[in-house]
Amino acid sequence: MSISEEDIEMCEMCEKAVEIQDSYRSRTPQPDDIFVGKIYHGAVLFMSLSPTNVPVTDDYIWLPRQSQLQKMTDKNLFSLIEQFYDFCHNETSVSIERDQLKISLDFTSMEQLWLAFVMYTKFGKLWDSDKKEWKICSKD
Repeated sequence: MSISEEDIEMCEMCEKAVEIQDSYRSRTPQPDDIFVGKIYHGAVLFMSLSPTNVPVTDDYIWLPRQSQLQKMTDKNLFSLIEQFYDFCHNETSVSIERDQLKISLDFTSMEQLWLAFVMYTKFGKLWDSDKKEWKICSKD
């Protein structure tokens, strides 16, 4: 199975989003949950859609679907849309340890953008694509 750099980036983002991974361990698995094996040298070892086949350990990464990410925000639909719009358009750069990350340039998929939105709004973190890690940022 061929996997794109965009997919690998999303897997890395999910793997390093410890708060998101911990939230999975505290919920009931869904039949359409998606998991991947750890990423080794830019390769994903396997993918599974069935949580019954995947033990919940640190050897597996849960890839939340967009709908699951949206539910994590605990916002009503209109508030969610408004805040997501503001995140995409008004928060075009956020100060992170004196560096500027341009949100519009860092993400190449809606899944990456929604994950970034959840990590920013719930945990005050943004993805540093150069260092491949989530960084605490100021929301000035």
